[in-house]
Amino acid sequence: MGTGGSAGKEGPIAQIGSGFGSAFASLLKLKARERRILVLAGAAGGIGAIFQAPLGAALFAPEVLYRETEFEYEAILPCIVSINDIRAVLFEETIDQLIVARDVATPNVVRVHWNDTLQQALDKMAAINVDELPVVREERPDEIVAMVSKRDIVDYYYGRSTS
Repeated sequence: MGTGGSAGKEGPIAQIGSGFGSAFASLLKLKARERRILVLAGAAGGIGAIFQAPLGAALFAPEVLYRETEFEYEAILPCIVSINDIRAVLFEETIDQLIVARDVATPNVVRVHWNDTLQQALDKMAAINVDELPVVREERPDEIVAMVSKRDIVDYYYGRSTS
């Protein structure tokens, strides 16, 4: 909601589920295609648990998250399977014992410092195979002031800066 996303029931839970899918993909060091499938599975799992409609969520998540009408059909089966698993976890009475933040969090976040060059930013992205990094100031490294992406850098290089 604060990010401009949907304020309905499906918006926040889809983002939370997608975040868990992305975090799990990071832990497993999966490639971009496999990460997308886990992000879809997480979103579908959350939506399916809230609305108690597993098949609907499995079809809804890829449809909403892809702009084009063609999406990865192989993502539907993991979405259906993940819904039942996530539903079991969400309604578990001892959920506080099942999920520990440090198990899915990254303690050493790679950041771009405010005074880094664009080449340094690209080198950091390439080193950990990501398309975007948080930007911080040297004096406050835990406070994110912006995000920079490869697309931003390429656009700037070719004179297509939006600012």
